[in-house]
Amino acid sequence: MFDAVVVGGGAAGMMAAITAAERGKHVLLFRKERTAWAEDPHYGQGPLQRNKQLRAAHGD
Repeated sequence: MFDAVVVGGGAAGMMAAITAAERGKHVLLFRKERTAWAEDPHYGQGPLQRNKQLRAAHGD
């Protein structure tokens, strides 16, 4: 069971998913792109910098 479902993996969707997860919610994130986050040329830039830090902290 999920507390939040986010549709869209753009900056707003990623920030919504990250914020919910940081608040202890179980989040399901749908994104249409086939590339992995680490392969995305914009990964780790701008608002997604926080995502990069969180993934690094968890060994991803």
